[in-house]
Amino acid sequence: MKRALLLLAILVAGSNLFAADLRVLLMMGSAKDVQTALTQGAQLNDQDGDPTALMTAAMTNTDGGVMGVLVKAGEKVNAQTSDGKTALMFAAQSGNGVAVSALVKLGADVTLQVDANGSYSLADADRLAALDDLGVACLEQPLAPDALLDHAALATRLRTPIGLDESIVSANAAHDAVAVGACAVVSIKSALVGGIDAARRTHDVCVAANVAARAGGMLETGVGRAVLVALAALPGFTIPGDCSASDRYFDEDVTEPFELDDGRIRVPAGPGIGVTPRAEVLARCTIARERWRAGR
Repeated sequence: MKRALLLLAILVAGSNLFAADLRVLLMMGSAKDVQTALTQGAQLNDQDGDPTALMTAAMTNTDGGVMGVLVKAGEKVNAQTSDGKTALMFAAQSGNGVAVSALVKLGADVTLQVDANGSYSLADADRLAALDDLGVACLEQPLAPDALLDHAALATRLRTPIGLDESIVSANAAHDAVAVGACAVVSIKSALVGGIDAARRTHDVCVAANVAARAGGMLETGVGRAVLVALAALPGFTIPGDCSASDRYFDEDVTEPFELDDGRIRVPAGPGIGVTPRAEVLARCTIARERWRAGR
């Protein structure tokens, strides 16, 4: 019945399909239905830019052939929205495995990182080896944070690079992890290693050892995000990190919001951390005050 209704809409609209009709087809129609609509005059550019027709289809359409029809009609498989999202990202976020598979086959750029959060033990090495054939860029923190030697042993049994996150609590910890061969990627979180200066020292350890680093983030307001973005701009950070726009977490940030521009965030150039907290926002958010005086 769903297909019959969609085809009826096409026949009624004829060559003057409205954009709304095309959107319905993109979300629910078959590859044949979409091809028919395009043949009868539907225009992909009726989709107003953000998201594209391919992105719309990737969210909900479970006919992988639709993706192929759209790409053949001129849709760019790796086009990005203003905040850096691609059709593949929309498909993955929606749990649309059919679209994910179709888009990868059509040439979608994909860098897959897996964060295990210490969920495995060395006894799971054979299971984790299954990732080797998937082109995973990094398997992050597969074992417990204090299991450096086990991580080193696991690294000899996998082709997938191992990254360490929770294990990296200082520059010395990073040095030791690299020295024993426990990881090929080091995730550096300023708060976890002891502050901005310690994060810089940890970065320098990675550069000296020729080991890739990534800037790890946490749930941060613009104050913490300013530090993270500045850190991520250092030359040793060659793996995509946890930088994201303010509106991913907050309706209103305590600093001027960090916004994505073509998938990137501009590094603040002001004094100090580069941004200034907004006094009026802080006043609305403050639930307690404590005053400290030097010498007392």
